[in-house]
Amino acid sequence: MSKLLAAEDWLPVVAGMDAVVNAAGALQDGPRDRLDAVHRGSVVALVAACEQTGVSRFAQISAVGADLSSADVFFSTKAQGDKAVASSSLEWTILRPGLVIAPAAYGGTALLRALAAFPGFIPAVMARQPIQTVAVADVAEAVSRAVTGSLPFRSVLDLVETEARSLADVLLAFRGWLGLPRVRVVPVLAIVGRLASVLADGLGRLGWRSPLRSAALAALARGVTGDAEPWNQAVGQPLQPLEATLAAMSYAGIWVTRLIKRRSAASFR
Repeated sequence: MSKLLAAEDWLPVVAGMDAVVNAAGALQDGPRDRLDAVHRGSVVALVAACEQTGVSRFAQISAVGADLSSADVFFSTKAQGDKAVASSSLEWTILRPGLVIAPAAYGGTALLRALAAFPGFIPAVMARQPIQTVAVADVAEAVSRAVTGSLPFRSVLDLVETEARSLADVLLAFRGWLGLPRVRVVPVLAIVGRLASVLADGLGRLGWRSPLRSAALAALARGVTGDAEPWNQAVGQPLQPLEATLAAMSYAGIWVTRLIKRRSAASFR
């Protein structure tokens, strides 16, 4: 994405497409990541290519908190990309997920699972900060609705559960999902988190995409929250809460395990 910065670069990619979904993103600048190029420059070029080739629909996956005036480069460049989409002639939809929960762990959710599994207690920086989650399946459903035209065109929708909960509650929910006994969440001084992020930022310059970098802490400091009401009104039902998301992931894990066992038994026979 960071190398496709002109419409001409995208023309052979999008030619003949009915719809385009942009799900690209990076957390922080580093040797392998250029936020301005990925979030803004390439999106500007992609939108122009879509307009030139007759692509009708465009779904942009952004992030809650995207804001042109933000001091955080992640949120400001995300907002710049959103602006390029919203300024286009396309039938666009901008989707802004909260904390995405998926069976596989990515970035911040990998860190949450690690903290939730900590032995004896759960260490947490900014444990009271509000969080609204969304299941990756619901994000996929929202994208499907966007490209098939069942969401209002030219709308910006936050993809978040209706009620916010504290980071401490999210960690405890993850711990229960992991099947571990309930323990106490122990608040950690903010300076400890900042020192850890400085170390992670240094390692990031060597190419390691740690979930504990300063950009992640900045996002947590503002709270991972959005407005669920526009989605609820557009679709007529809320997105599933964290408890339902984790329960569905547990059932999926059981189903996959059983399927593997059946296939293994069949192969043995």
